Amino acid sequence: MLVVYGIVVLSLFGSWFYHQWVFILAWAMFVERKQNRGAVFCILGIALMVTHYWYPIESNVTGFVESIGASSYVVRSKTQGYRIIGQYDGALGDRLSVVGDQTRIVNSNNRIQTVITKPQTTVQSKNTSIRTILWKKTSDYPLLQDILFSQYNSDYPLLTSLSFQLTGLLTIVTFILRPYIGMQKCKSVRLFICSIHAILFGIGFSLLRVMLKDLVSKEKQVIILLILFPGSVTNIAFILVFGKFLISGLSMRLKDSYAITLYLNLRVLYRFNPLELALYKVTRIVCGLVYIGALLSLHWSFMLEYTVKFFEWYIGFFEISVVKRLTLVGKPSILFLILLVMSAYRQSNTQKYVVSMMCLWLTFYPFTRITYIDVGQGDATLIQYPFNLDTTLIDTGRRQAYSDLRNTLYAQGVKELDQLIITHDDLDHSENTEQLEREFNPRIIKNKTDTLEFYTMLLSDISYEESNANSLIVLGPHNTLFMGDAGLEQERELMRSNPFLSADLLKLGHHGSKTSSGRDFLQALRPRYAIISSRPSTYGHPHNDVMRNLFNLRITPLQTSQLGNITFIWTPFLDYFVTSKGAFGIINTVIKC
Repeated sequence: MLVVYGIVVLSLFGSWFYHQWVFILAWAMFVERKQNRGAVFCILGIALMVTHYWYPIESNVTGFVESIGASSYVVRSKTQGYRIIGQYDGALGDRLSVVGDQTRIVNSNNRIQTVITKPQTTVQSKNTSIRTILWKKTSDYPLLQDILFSQYNSDYPLLTSLSFQLTGLLTIVTFILRPYIGMQKCKSVRLFICSIHAILFGIGFSLLRVMLKDLVSKEKQVIILLILFPGSVTNIAFILVFGKFLISGLSMRLKDSYAITLYLNLRVLYRFNPLELALYKVTRIVCGLVYIGALLSLHWSFMLEYTVKFFEWYIGFFEISVVKRLTLVGKPSILFLILLVMSAYRQSNTQKYVVSMMCLWLTFYPFTRITYIDVGQGDATLIQYPFNLDTTLIDTGRRQAYSDLRNTLYAQGVKELDQLIITHDDLDHSENTEQLEREFNPRIIKNKTDTLEFYTMLLSDISYEESNANSLIVLGPHNTLFMGDAGLEQERELMRSNPFLSADLLKLGHHGSKTSSGRDFLQALRPRYAIISSRPSTYGHPHNDVMRNLFNLRITPLQTSQLGNITFIWTPFLDYFVTSKGAFGIINTVIKC
């Protein structure tokens, strides 16, 4: 277990790649010295270090298409993948040559990734493998393509999860064959099925994890997976599968702890339902049946419709209001995990008190919070009063951002919304309205004549013909102002009709474009922070003139494209903000009486 803990801890320090692997190799060689396996670890480690972390600069990228998404695709060249911004109408495995503007970023797995914008793509050769044939055959059925190739689908996340599909399929196969051929031969059949799947659809973390399950112990599974996929230590599947095993190694009293299961589910999925956990094996089998139906749909296309209906019927059970009330949502602090581990070393069982405190904290958070959600080129802001007495969402972002939006709502402890304010009908502000209405049941505010609770609507007596100009302008708690896509004319009207208007936090109009946020308006309001929700690569927002005005007026800009979700929190002792990418700032340090 010492090797396991060493690799897990060191894998978290992904920015120091070279030193990370040196320490891993030293640790492995020290522990395995008696078995004379040090040389093996050394050779393997050096090879993997080169494979994972060798990033040559290529102005002309030549490689094979690894995956295709709605707005981007990945080309694998030598030791790394390049994410190409744009659409590709070809198939997986095609050989391409790509030239464009390259930007290197650190992704969620602590790996450097190169993003290419404004690409000029040349197809060098078309692939004719079985995988490519299947991709082309399913091109007219996007959902079937998502299921078979495990492409994430926000409408059916379980349905497109390879872990659920494959483990469910293998469970069904084992149930049928075990009485006739025995468990040992069943394992061989399971490995054969996994191998066929790898040939047809490619191999990745989830498939390798399923294969290793029948071959080696959990300790060796962790070591192999982290060596081959160093960033998977932060992967949701890795945490859910191996998290409890790693934590229970600290104390045997945690081995069968329900509290650890609760914490891990909330930490990575932001929601927990005891009924869903109890029916986990059933859900896995259902996903396996759906996967079989998807394979049959390759020959009988009508099977897909019935397969999806069957899955929706099953999942619909968990959407019943009585069942939904059992769901706990929120993202607990790492402090609660420390308290749970510490409680295992006490003679008296104090875990139940830690769990009770955690649930109360998530459900009845005692402070006001405003979260500017990173939805790309769009707007979405969540406002929560103390103890969730009122939760209001302003705008929804685009459809492709719905998964991030929903996860943020869950992470902030929101199961239902009291109000959903749509500032105007542009898709980057309103496209997720129907889904939110179905899942979170809010009262919709779309018109200037609608009644707002706890908020003030400005310029409600003036209507404009143009959609952006007619945006709802909302004044929220703690002197926060939300401008929607209102322009310079509306800003002048605000100054004229509200000469004493001020704002500590200003959500810039129209994502920081030059049609909004005029110098006179900014100078009149004098906000401390200006929030900009945009994706600069889309329309070039925020505009340089706006950023220059903010700098000259000493207004601090905070961009979701750089900082992720930005959350402002007001407490009796300290007002501050935190971001999902690790930034922190203090608004007010004065202790209030």
